[in-house]
Amino acid sequence: KELQKKKNDEMHEESWVECSQCKRWVHQICALFNGRMNKGNTIYHCPFCFMIRRGALQPQPRPPGAKNIRHSMLSHYLEKRVQKALTDTVVENSST
Repeated sequence: KELQKKKNDEMHEESWVECSQCKRWVHQICALFNGRMNKGNTIYHCPFCFMIRRGALQPQPRPPGAKNIRHSMLSHYLEKRVQKALTDTVVENSST
């Protein structure tokens, strides 16, 4: 076989699996979840829920999400700049 020269610029989609109990999302590869073997309505428990069921962990509150984080003038400024840059990129790409 011949070697093919390729660029390392391809983005591969990562598969996720949702915990049936706490609704957390985990990479399938990190969870050792085989998507090919577990098709359909498979019940999956994340490592946190599994350890809680075994009694090894105490239930932990979910960490705060982005909506729970306090904002400052700087964070608002940065969010607006990022949003504008993304919007400009979408407009630029849609016109070409």
